[in-house]
Order: sequence, then structure tokens, then C-alpha cells
Amino acid sequence: MKKIFSFVAVALASAAMVADPAKTPTVGDVSANFDATSNVVLAVYFDEEVCNDVVFVGNHQGWQLEGATKAQELDGFDGWYIFEAPAEVEQTKDDGTTETVALQGKPVQLKKDGSFSWDFQTGDPDSWVSLGGQEAEISAGYDGEANLTWPSAGVYIYESKYFKNHNSPCVEAKSHEYHVTLYAPSCGGFKPAIIGDFNSWSEGVAMTEDMDDNGATIYTASFTDEEKHAFKFKEVNDTDWSNQIVLYNEEDDTSYDNPNITLGEVTDIKIDYSNGTWTLCTDAVDNIAADVVATKVIRDGQIVILKDGVEFNVLGAQVK
Repeated sequence: MKKIFSFVAVALASAAMVADPAKTPTVGDVSANFDATSNVVLAVYFDEEVCNDVVFVGNHQGWQLEGATKAQELDGFDGWYIFEAPAEVEQTKDDGTTETVALQGKPVQLKKDGSFSWDFQTGDPDSWVSLGGQEAEISAGYDGEANLTWPSAGVYIYESKYFKNHNSPCVEAKSHEYHVTLYAPSCGGFKPAIIGDFNSWSEGVAMTEDMDDNGATIYTASFTDEEKHAFKFKEVNDTDWSNQIVLYNEEDDTSYDNPNITLGEVTDIKIDYSNGTWTLCTDAVDNIAADVVATKVIRDGQIVILKDGVEFNVLGAQVK
């Protein structure tokens, strides 16, 4: 049962300089005012400028703005944001049964109009510094952002050093027209599309097939977006991300999906993924590898399987 709290109607006023959390609350200060018996209570101080409301978004409310945990304030501790959320979350599995999992979530600063954007979530794992209480499990997410799991009920006191990519809704973002040139892997006739913040990650835009000056196949697309937004590639008309370009890391002998690419001042972006493959091509290689109809050849030290006029690169299989 909360004893003392007040909702933050207006976030911290914009400031030319951001102060250090000189007065840090103790676990006792927080637990005396908030219920940490069955809830995760996060006390967090943001080093970067905060000019809009901050909410806690997580699996307890479906990772959406609706139902997000609103920031509260701790009396006597200027600049500290408090978030409460249930330590255990009940989720429905694919088979229809339910399971109880630990709370996962993170603070997000809202845009000036009160809308939600993952641009303004807190930063990578190094941006989180524990100042007392229990410690969260922190790992790097797909685009380097911190993914946080709160293993049990209790008080967590943290300093947040910066927001993702140092994005801030307090600073007007620069917008450019970007032109992207992609050298894509050839396999199965799959064609790339480009998807990102510029189209709300909702529908891939088909790229135009062309040839460069050397006669190599390229795919191009142009779009307008803001710096620090991101994009990536997927198969055109693929709505469930089942077929992406897969890249190979020789250093640790692992394969990974093509990453998000963060936009900056450079507007002419050239990317060479031609040595990768497509997710479904990986499956196809597995299916035809033992097929006597397929022909295996070696080209530039790379195993290539030919079947029905289609080439399948065996990702990561190198001939020394």
C-alpha cells in the first residue's frame, strides 16, 4: 500500500546542464513510501535532459503505451523517478496455457505530444549504474539497447546515464532524404525490401533492382527520415519476418540476422551483404544438401550448391 506519492504531471523542466544525483535515496527511503513486497519498485535518476513525461513499459502491459506505469516522485529527492510494477507477470503461451514470468521492462521518455516511441528508451547496458538495492538482469537487445529483467520484488535504485543512441525528444531531430544501395545475396529469387522508423516498421518497401558500373546486381531505395532513426532489410511481402538476410561472423563462427542500421549525417548509404544468405535459403540448403540432383561446386573458397538453376551459398562453410 503506497503511503506517500504524487504523479508527475509535468516532467523535469529543461535545463542547460544536468545535475548529478547528489542526494541518492536509500532502500529504506523508497520502501517506506512504496510497496516493494510484491512489486518491483525502481528509483531512477536520468543524467540526460528530461523534458517530457516518463513511463515504464514492459511485459506487464504488453509493451504498449496503454497501461504503462506512470512516473511518481519521492518526496525530498529532486529529480528521482519512481516506477512500480508487479514482480510476477502471467503470460499466455502459444498452446493457450499460462505461465508466470519475471517482470521485464524499461523507462521510456514520451514525445512532446505524449505519444510513445522506442527512440527514447533508456540506453545500452553500460548506461545503467546500480546505486543500491537489488540488481536487475541487464543484457544487450537487438539494436544494442538494454533489456532489463527484474528477478524479484524489491527496491532497485539506478542511475540512467543516457537514452538510446543519445536520442532526446528535447532536441529537434535533423531530417534527410536517404538513398540506400544494397548488394544482396542471390538465392531462391528472394527480393529485399527496406523497413524502418520511416514507415513505422509496419510494411517493407520494395527495392528497385538495378546494376552497378561493374555489372553486379544491386537494389536501391530512397526515403526521408530523421537522424538516429533506424532501418533494416527483409524479404518483400514477408509480413512475419520469417525470411531475412543472414550474415556470418567468422570470428566466433556464428550466424545472425542483418542488424538495424542507425541513420546519421551520411545520406548515401551502401551496404554489401552479398556474401550472406536468406533464412529460407538456409533451410533450402539443409533440405537439398543430400539430394543427388543438386551439384556442389567450389567458388572462391565458398561451397555453392546448384539446383534447378538456383545457387545456394552454404553460409560459413569455407574450403581452406
